[in-house]
Amino acid sequence: LLNGGCLLVGLTIFLTNQGYSITGVWVSTGVAAALVGFALQKTLGDLFSGIALSIERPFNLDDWLELSDGTVGQVIDINWRATRLRGWDNAMHVIQNGELAGQRFKNLQDSGHLYAPWYEIKIPAEVDPRLAKALLLEAALRCKNVLKQPLPVVRVSDVSTIPYAYTVWVHFSSYPDMFRGREELFREVHYALKSAGIQIAPEIHELHARKAQVTRAEPPTILLALKGLDMASHLTDEELEQIASTSRHLIFDTGTMLLPEGEVADAFYVIVNGIVESSVKLAGGSWKVIERLSPGQYFGITSMMINDPSILQFTAVTDVIVIRVDIDCVRALLAARPELADHWAAIIKQRLDAEEQARTVAKQRTARPTIHDILYRIEKLLKGPRRH
Repeated sequence: LLNGGCLLVGLTIFLTNQGYSITGVWVSTGVAAALVGFALQKTLGDLFSGIALSIERPFNLDDWLELSDGTVGQVIDINWRATRLRGWDNAMHVIQNGELAGQRFKNLQDSGHLYAPWYEIKIPAEVDPRLAKALLLEAALRCKNVLKQPLPVVRVSDVSTIPYAYTVWVHFSSYPDMFRGREELFREVHYALKSAGIQIAPEIHELHARKAQVTRAEPPTILLALKGLDMASHLTDEELEQIASTSRHLIFDTGTMLLPEGEVADAFYVIVNGIVESSVKLAGGSWKVIERLSPGQYFGITSMMINDPSILQFTAVTDVIVIRVDIDCVRALLAARPELADHWAAIIKQRLDAEEQARTVAKQRTARPTIHDILYRIEKLLKGPRRH
């Protein structure tokens, strides 16, 4: 390159002294050089990478290289375009200089350099670390292929896990000699520990197990839904089971009218899932939402117990699951326990007061029954089926 540069400069000076214009030559030469450089971009990259490797000299012939992809081979040739490695299988690996210069690799050196690896050995925690270190060092010193200068080093590297980890650091005369020496070292370590009654332990993980509570996602039973009602506070478990045995689940789609205005209910409904709206009809004919009933609440019992048409209209605003409790079941329960009438009359009185407010909103005037009227109608309920 230096000789060629000198010849080019001398030729330029000669042509200038002879009166020739070299501007066109420079222009044409620059265009040609650009085209050639673009066409030979990859090749020139390998060329200059080879020059950089030759100047820096990160490895020499006969060195062993370990590439980033795990390839291991001995350098047998370096030229201007590529580097050739010979692997353990005697296969040839041709690595372009640009690719080799652009990656991280490990130089394992040649046969004239020491190779000093370390190995991790795990021994049960019950073994005294001083005894374990002495046995490992003795095993390393018995190896013919492990150098005695520098001396092998044994250290406790980790006691935070079970078993304990020990590091054995040894030196071999070269990287290729490591394979023969490593086998000998492992063999001697095995004999040393076995003769002392110690077994090389695998890594141990402690697991503390207990029986977990299995969560079962099941729909609530009718009995469970009835126990949460205020009207069930005076009922025994046997009576609740009796009601549950005669009741049933019903499923309604969104928008279903569950109890229309003006209809006398022949059952009451307990909401299991979903939302039900109670609405009152205003004087102008429009409907006003009074309350939204959520799971655990119920409706229809007022109209059923006093045999009056419902002033409110109950509509499912979502998909709804309800429990229907028929009037015959309530009649049988009151016949067996008449004292429940007073408790239920108080509940119905509260509901009637709430409906009275709804009537005020709707500007509907109706006769407001007293607590005595409610008890009288409950007594009529006990006498038998109602007539329509």
